Amino acid sequence: MWDVFSMQAVKFTLLTECKCHGVSGSCSLKTCWKRLPPFSHVGDYLVERYRRAKRTLPYYGRSRAALDPNRRRPVHLKLHEKHLRPPTAARAATTGSPSSRRRASSKTTSGALFDDPTDYSYELPWADIVVQPKPRDLVFLEDSPNYCVRDAERGSAGTAGRLCNVTSPGPDNCRFLCCGRGYETPVPNQD
Repeated sequence: MWDVFSMQAVKFTLLTECKCHGVSGSCSLKTCWKRLPPFSHVGDYLVERYRRAKRTLPYYGRSRAALDPNRRRPVHLKLHEKHLRPPTAARAATTGSPSSRRRASSKTTSGALFDDPTDYSYELPWADIVVQPKPRDLVFLEDSPNYCVRDAERGSAGTAGRLCNVTSPGPDNCRFLCCGRGYETPVPNQD
């Protein structure tokens, strides 16, 4: 999947160059072409997309039949946003006229959003809202594992209690290995 995203990154960062043809620069004919950007631009684009990656969850639709994960239905992704704003009608419920408040009260505004990612029976707040990721968004379904803490399920022993090397530029460097927890430097006894 990463290779596909990398190829898209090259496509999205292509540069357009043009050359004018004509008598004394009149540009009566203009020829344009695409060219590859410097590799550092593609790398910067990938790093920025990675930093802005968005958590998504599967969305099977609103009907009960659609919420059954055993049915073969198209799965859409929706952004994992806990701070979605209500639609205009629901915002009007707090500030608008009594008639707009009645219309807005018919909207679903209760229920936790994404409390349990395996439970497909939750109701979306302001049930009309399903936010689709944009084509250029990098999305992920699960958080990356934290190898700094012990996780027997994933087979990670964590990094607590490991020996590190303060002067090493490699992966055993204390700055990286201790995950920001600090480290103890043993001082030999001078007897």
